[in-house]
Amino acid sequence: MKILVFTDVHGVFTILKKIARKSQKADLLICCGDISNFGKNLNKIFLFLKKVNKPLLIVNGNHETNENINDFSKIYNYIINLHNNIYSTNDYEFYGWSGGGFSIKDEKLEKVIDKIKFNKKLIFISHTSPYKTKLDALNHDHVGSASIRKFIEKHRPILHFCGHLHENEGKRDRINNTLIINPGPYGKIINLK
Repeated sequence: MKILVFTDVHGVFTILKKIARKSQKADLLICCGDISNFGKNLNKIFLFLKKVNKPLLIVNGNHETNENINDFSKIYNYIINLHNNIYSTNDYEFYGWSGGGFSIKDEKLEKVIDKIKFNKKLIFISHTSPYKTKLDALNHDHVGSASIRKFIEKHRPILHFCGHLHENEGKRDRINNTLIINPGPYGKIINLK
């Protein structure tokens, strides 16, 4: 199975058109948030991506709300709001956590870390990057989420995709055996074997 993962498009249609072309090589699309610019043109964006005719797993970033994604997932059945949800296919489970910003600790995520269970190979999607990695470094400081890192250390996903910090687009790092990738707005195709 091939997935196309992207983040931080911010409603730019020239980028969305490139995502649509790339998506022809993928079975599934994943967006790590900020698909819009403060919620503008969401209907136009989702109507455009409907033509791709592939499932879109998405978490909201800090430029749209979870309610926005929920509302559009009711209108367009190809949209799967992954926030605090599991999407299972083949040998994989995809789990997502929404939101963005620069809070080190996420109290809501902390409450679910020990309660949630996974039965297949886990792929974790968030908007915010994990704390103390190459993906959260900004101006010689680490601004990611310690709660996201704690989730990764506890559940050991095989992959973690995130965005939010445009300065770190395309970067990769590891936490133990988990490969962490910020795919950037133009996206990356990943072949899951």
